[in-house]
Amino acid sequence: MNPLIMHVVSGNAFFTGILLIIIAILMTFRKGNSVYRTATRLIFIIGLILTALTSTPIYMPLAILFYLLPIALMVLLYFDSISPKLIISLKIISILTCLTAGIIELTNCIIPDIAPLNCGKIYVVGDSVSAGIGFKGEKTWSEIVEEKTHIPVRNMSVGGGTVKSAQTKAHLIKDDNVLIFLEIGGNDMLGRTPFPRYCQELDVLLGSLKGKNRTLIMLELPWAPFHASFLKAQRELAIKHKVILIPRKVFSGVLEGSASTVDGIHLSNYGQEKMANAFLNICGHALKRLK
Repeated sequence: MNPLIMHVVSGNAFFTGILLIIIAILMTFRKGNSVYRTATRLIFIIGLILTALTSTPIYMPLAILFYLLPIALMVLLYFDSISPKLIISLKIISILTCLTAGIIELTNCIIPDIAPLNCGKIYVVGDSVSAGIGFKGEKTWSEIVEEKTHIPVRNMSVGGGTVKSAQTKAHLIKDDNVLIFLEIGGNDMLGRTPFPRYCQELDVLLGSLKGKNRTLIMLELPWAPFHASFLKAQRELAIKHKVILIPRKVFSGVLEGSASTVDGIHLSNYGQEKMANAFLNICGHALKRLK
């Protein structure tokens, strides 16, 4: 997949955008010629666009300040009659707002440390990314994990799977003391599932999977631009149902690179290896303690 696209959907572009906005604001402390001013505005606009495209959910009052203050600042710089003290205050507040938004989002990028798991079996609930597409010699990441951990892995993923269809699979999981790994929702995004329905169906799915000594782990999806509400819902429902949520940079890292997929989405064998390694990097240390 295109590196620029991956930079955006992984959420990394949010931090790049913040950096560019801050650089543009700092550049306004120096009065330059028309080329310098044009460059400043261009850097600012690129930064603003990048932050908007990443689908990063920002707490609403902070989001208003995050976007409106820097824009207001750039507009007011055109007017010489504006008080210099007001301009400087706006610059400082804008920079602090950007830093605050960046720090808050950074906390969502930390890969959680998973405690030792009382796990007799691993279930994978996903779509065709985990199910595979059946090309000759294909070996899914769940098979690789089973070989490396010697823990039974039941892959319940199906091509075209959605959050709604995953509810049927959830009811088939009867045992406790299991790890349930969710890679689901991509088809809801591609199929344009309405947001209220997505929230309701994900809430039902996670609620139905909870059980005695069950550990639920869910991948954040690399959401397409302007899907911040979907990512926000994923994070909030993970907290509600005590699901361990893996930052979207992990899934994006698996998809990154032309050799990782056969068509930009579905994993090649190399991509399957990357996915297995990503899973083991997150859970492997906990699983090994039980072997």
